[in-house]
Amino acid sequence: MKAILSLLPICFFANTFCLAQPKFSITLKVEDTSAYTAYHNEPLIFTTSLVNKELQQNLQWNRAADAWLTEVAADYKAGKLSKEEFEKETELVTKGKKEVTTAIVGTRQLPWFHQLAFRMFLNNDVAQDPWPISMLGDPLTDSIAVLDDKGYFRVAHHLSPEQVTKRKPGTYKIQVLLAGVWSNTVTVKIRQENIPAQILKTENMQLRLGNYYLQGKDALKAMEYATNVLKKSPADIGGLVLRGEIYILENKYKPALADFKTALQHHNKRFPNLQEPPEYLLATIEWLGKKQ
Repeated sequence: MKAILSLLPICFFANTFCLAQPKFSITLKVEDTSAYTAYHNEPLIFTTSLVNKELQQNLQWNRAADAWLTEVAADYKAGKLSKEEFEKETELVTKGKKEVTTAIVGTRQLPWFHQLAFRMFLNNDVAQDPWPISMLGDPLTDSIAVLDDKGYFRVAHHLSPEQVTKRKPGTYKIQVLLAGVWSNTVTVKIRQENIPAQILKTENMQLRLGNYYLQGKDALKAMEYATNVLKKSPADIGGLVLRGEIYILENKYKPALADFKTALQHHNKRFPNLQEPPEYLLATIEWLGKKQ
């Protein structure tokens, strides 16, 4: 049978692949990438995300199997398959369906993000003592990670500028462990030199540092960087949004609303033909309007 011959190799390789996969996957990033070069006094942000790839793959397999069964039933009804062929094909595909198991990690007493264990190596092979990596702000995620077909969980950790200065310059490889599952490896190269003055003054670096302190809920420090940006460029959209978010952190909703409205005005002037509306700006303005 053509149907059987085309499905059997897929079944074999899919079974082999799925059995080799963990019940959930961990993706680690540093500064939203897999490799980052940092100055010796620059903060580092690590993000860890969880997803159940095996379950998603198995669901996709089962959906394809159901679609195939529908085609087989149609062929049988049309007289293209004998009863024996139909029954054999149906049995084969049905037996090939995958088990769909939801993974659950963490408890309310011991959240999954408090179970993360980082390990790092310098220049590929020199194991390092654990870095003082800590949560960045409040974890905007549930304590219990229910990893079903829609389950996606993410948390941010950081190493402060002061802590980075204590690290020996070099190239580090870093992984994170959770419930017996290792993440991918990210690479961090720490330079010997601090952030040069000309780079520190750039809008990108000022906004990056401002947003870092905002995530850490240090409103005073974050405002320094927002002010620096807006002194130089009062119409800077990133600076206006940063300052508006700082005001939100401080529960100062009226000036926050003014900043977000101004940011929207400059956005519309800069991108008059943009088809996609700035959803974040619009949603935040609407939310702030209800706070007045």
